[in-house]
Amino acid sequence: MLTNSSSAPSRSCRINCISVYHRTALNVLDKQRYRRYRIQTLNGPNDYGMMLEVLRRRYRRALAENDFPDLLMVDGGKGQLNMALRVLDELGITDLEVVGIAKSRLQVDQATGARRHSDEKFYRPRRKNAVVFPVNSSALFLLQRVRDEAHRFAVTYHKTLRQRQQLRSALEDIPGVGEQRKTQLLRHFGSLKQVREASFEALSTAPGMPQSVARAVYDYFHPTPEGEDEEARQAQEIKVPIASA
Repeated sequence: MLTNSSSAPSRSCRINCISVYHRTALNVLDKQRYRRYRIQTLNGPNDYGMMLEVLRRRYRRALAENDFPDLLMVDGGKGQLNMALRVLDELGITDLEVVGIAKSRLQVDQATGARRHSDEKFYRPRRKNAVVFPVNSSALFLLQRVRDEAHRFAVTYHKTLRQRQQLRSALEDIPGVGEQRKTQLLRHFGSLKQVREASFEALSTAPGMPQSVARAVYDYFHPTPEGEDEEARQAQEIKVPIASA
């Protein structure tokens, strides 16, 4: 299927692209079959180890369900390709086409300072030199789009997890907010941002939220500036004037 031809495949085909990004990974086949993976077996950054875990999980299931793509593409160069070949060999999968796509890099000529991007390179099993498509190749454009979509989805998922963890960590510092109340808050307000921006009145009407805990959550995200009168702040919250002496 993957050759030096500059044309995209003439028939419909399924391309499975695996992209790993900061302990998360994406398995892209089509919009209805996107799969997110949270790395379970590693504690630190390890691109090859993460690729091995995701490929094993994906293709054990493929064997069980007899569900294989026409082409497996891994986001990376020779190292990632070798990880894919290792997993397929472990599982006894011998008839699946595999390719590793190495993204172009910005290159700077040390003598002239001229800048240019290197070619996108495609690495194939048992082939020493990379496949390089012409820049106007429809096949190149197709594979780039698939790789970019997998990477975009992986980055978006990672950011979502990171934002969720940051707010969860912040909530853990608030007295009276345990695991159950964290879950209730996030479920009630629908998004992490809304908890941070909620008024005291909104927090106090959330399910299972005593006023004392609602006050603690509100004050955590809306600290009183130094020198501001507490009575004035509370009056501003409920929007009533302060009686003059």
